[in-house]
Amino acid sequence: EVKKDTCVSGDCANGTGTMHYADGKIYEGQWKNSVPNGQGTMTLHDDTEYVGLFKDGKLCGQGTMTNSIGLKYVGQWKDGKYDGQGTLSHPGGLKYVGQWKDGEHDGQGTLNTPDGRKYVGQFKNGTHNGQGTLIEPNGNKYVGQFKDGQYDGQGTMIYSDGGKYTGEWITGQKHGQGYGIDVLIFSDTTNDISKRIYTGPFKDGLYNGQGTICTYDKFGNLNFKYKGGFKEGRYFGKGIGLSYDRNGVITYTECGWWDGDFLGEQ
Repeated sequence: EVKKDTCVSGDCANGTGTMHYADGKIYEGQWKNSVPNGQGTMTLHDDTEYVGLFKDGKLCGQGTMTNSIGLKYVGQWKDGKYDGQGTLSHPGGLKYVGQWKDGEHDGQGTLNTPDGRKYVGQFKNGTHNGQGTLIEPNGNKYVGQFKDGQYDGQGTMIYSDGGKYTGEWITGQKHGQGYGIDVLIFSDTTNDISKRIYTGPFKDGLYNGQGTICTYDKFGNLNFKYKGGFKEGRYFGKGIGLSYDRNGVITYTECGWWDGDFLGEQ
């Protein structure tokens, strides 16, 4: 016997009634022109349930959807998709609060993921696009522009160890003009480098082009300064290196050609 859609109670044309559909769905609520219109509840065969507004048979307006695994969406709908302001919670720890379009994150929102990441900012086509702030599980914090889910444009990364980079990014890497601070590990019994400050261009995440690097001991004293060329993160080409004592007096000068180390005057 072929199953048919059956109105089991009420008025399923223009009123309030309950319909059992052939595919297993059950709708209880308001009707207009023989399709769900207004407030109602739709239950699917897999125990997914929607409670909210309908328009011309589709989920449209404010509503709540839940399912058997604990997923829950509360917010606005359009043509059966998340659209407008809404909150999606997943039992695994994922939670998004913000704007939606055609079922995807789109506009301003906050996304918390199970691995501990938190993003607050703009979305487009379901991912980070535009201005935003991302806090990573390791404590790193990025504030700036995103494109297709990656750091892209102008932005600042504050590292959990105290390091900081401000400048341009392309596809998740430092690229272009920037300013970086690297905090290095030092020993309590030595005056080794504890901080390095680089100002200049980057390429593929590495120092590249004409720039300046200054290193400081753990007391904040400048102990070395290099100004010149860089390539793939190393001193390269023509440059000058100046060494300083604790009083800021230059103790040694290396001016000439470099390739990681000083090659000599040429």
